[in-house]
Amino acid sequence: MKKMKHVFWAAPLLFCLLSQNSVSASAANNEKVSVQKNGSKISLIIQEKGERYKIYKDEKLVYQGKNNKYIDNLDQDTHKYRVGIYQNNKLKDVISLKSTDKPKSVKMNTYSLSSTEDNTSNLEKMKTDVENTVLESIVTMNSVELKWPEITDEDGIYEIYRDGEKIGQTKSLNYIDKNLKSNTEYDYEVQVNISVSSEEKANIEQEAAEQGVTLNDTDKKELFYHTGSVSTLVKTPINTETSLKSDELIKTKASTSTGTMKATAAGFTKDNEFSVEYKTFIPYKTVKDRLPGPNYGTYLHGDNRGYDMYSNKYRTYTQANAQFKNPTSVTLFPYIGTSYRYSDKEGKHELDRAKASTSGIKLSVHGKNTRKLWWSVDHSVGVPFGKAYPNIDYYYTAVIKSSGFSITGEHDKAPNHEVYLLYPSGTHTLHRYAVKSELNFFSLMGGPKTVWSKDI
Repeated sequence: MKKMKHVFWAAPLLFCLLSQNSVSASAANNEKVSVQKNGSKISLIIQEKGERYKIYKDEKLVYQGKNNKYIDNLDQDTHKYRVGIYQNNKLKDVISLKSTDKPKSVKMNTYSLSSTEDNTSNLEKMKTDVENTVLESIVTMNSVELKWPEITDEDGIYEIYRDGEKIGQTKSLNYIDKNLKSNTEYDYEVQVNISVSSEEKANIEQEAAEQGVTLNDTDKKELFYHTGSVSTLVKTPINTETSLKSDELIKTKASTSTGTMKATAAGFTKDNEFSVEYKTFIPYKTVKDRLPGPNYGTYLHGDNRGYDMYSNKYRTYTQANAQFKNPTSVTLFPYIGTSYRYSDKEGKHELDRAKASTSGIKLSVHGKNTRKLWWSVDHSVGVPFGKAYPNIDYYYTAVIKSSGFSITGEHDKAPNHEVYLLYPSGTHTLHRYAVKSELNFFSLMGGPKTVWSKDI
């Protein structure tokens, strides 16, 4: 694989502009609340009738009274509100909202994968869109509305996923999911696709032909398209004062153990220590070595597993530990799994073993203080059986602040990738990618990428 270029925009908690359609749709969501922005102001208009209202912002009470309209300054990247509606002196409904604003642009030299020296302009636009988009949300006890700005896409159709399963698609810039359970976490993803360049497509087709492989429609969809993914984690509220006052998504999970860290703190915003753990692994027992040469037709060792936060089987594993104080720091711990070559597919007859170097794994700390930790990891690790083998390449940039967490990244479409956030009072899945078949490993020779982002 050719060397990676450093070209993307960082500052992960960036903008999400509302279209007129999405504003109108928010009011139509059972007409409980609407969000409007005008210049440096944001307005919450409570549509559901009540005798009085309470509004919490980032877990602090900012308004209580009879007026159903609240105006606030757009003074930070992401605004999180929880609205309580009272009738007959009782709380009758809780609504959670997240809105974003575009801060001053920050351009920096961080990493972007590139299989050719000249990426298509549409791919670069998609990367920028995905990395700079946060899904806005209006969450009731039984519904979720998502809103986003236009994202570069091949056909203009946005695919919507909930907890990894496709639930719909739309050409609009918003999507409403109804009939949900209260007090439940849901992971939403908006997915887009851009075709690879004609040169990359020709290289993949030539490689497949030389290997005697016929590509079916599923293979072509996976190998001929770059994928963009923007996701968010939400939790439907319940009708209690506790749910109104607190962002329960990031609060204590009782008796949770995250490796060496124990559940002793009060919640995400109260915790001091965090860990982003990123593992790459081969889901099969072995994969055929298709690199032309004397070892063609032998088999490389796989990890023979599915997603598992605590598995000790991996090709590579990085653990970025970050803490706000005592001391304020971001530290990276890289690990490499041993590579084996076998003469047989079952992996019973070993021919060779070696371990790659960790020198291709780099940490860059962009900012650290007691309010914000900001870093990126660049990863390029090869197969230790010769320079002709492609590297496993990825990067990510993460930001932790008292108001939440965001991460953006990019990787090849092989092998499998899993990324988790661990902290004393809880864990969250940040990103998962699984190969569709062994043909995905063609992409390591220069082909489709996955660009992703997530916020909590």
